[in-house]
Amino acid sequence: MPATTTPIPISLLTGGQRVAINGDYSANGNDSIIAITSTSAPLTITLPDPTTVGATSPFNIVDESGTAATNTITVAAPIGYTINGLASVDIVTNYGSLSIYSTGLNYFTSVNNAGVAKPQISATGTITTTSTSDVLATSMTSTPEAGTYLVYFTGAIYIDSPGSGYYANMSIYAGGSICTPSQIEASDSVNYQTPFCCIGLVTVNGSQAIEGRWRRSSSGCGTAYMLGTRTLTLLKVA
Repeated sequence: MPATTTPIPISLLTGGQRVAINGDYSANGNDSIIAITSTSAPLTITLPDPTTVGATSPFNIVDESGTAATNTITVAAPIGYTINGLASVDIVTNYGSLSIYSTGLNYFTSVNNAGVAKPQISATGTITTTSTSDVLATSMTSTPEAGTYLVYFTGAIYIDSPGSGYYANMSIYAGGSICTPSQIEASDSVNYQTPFCCIGLVTVNGSQAIEGRWRRSSSGCGTAYMLGTRTLTLLKVA
């Protein structure tokens, strides 16, 4: 929903304002503190074009509502730019915060108190793919703190044109690279939906996403379907 904003001029570093929001918000170069004062659903804060902002003192994004563990606060770079090499970063802990600065080319975090990504992400509803290259299974992504994780990606699939050599392939990715041992394939018709469980051990640096991806094995498979509840579970082991 659109944000309700209340700019409050303050003096911070080179100056700026505190803006209080309760919904999606597009930041501007005058914002020093972006305070999320209440949430009823996940929300997204989109940063301005870094080439327009230039090299600046940080945007400080703060969960003043204390609800980010329930309603994730996503901070997104504008299209074509990144934050720590990613399209977005999340605040997932209550009263968490991020300080993000611009180099004039891209964004980076100088302080990250955003919390550990949720240990399990679940999503429901049928999703489909006709891609023969691995693509994200909708919502199956998490960017945890640095460490090594045992990851489970689970769900159920079928393809509408099963046959010899026709499969849906599921796998786990970390930092954009496949965890090869996690890859599995399954093939069944709508009447025989197949559960799957991908398992992988991956190491990330704190800015890399862990993802569940999938594809069909060839164009002859028709459409691949993922049904019911799908989950991405992260267990930190080191």
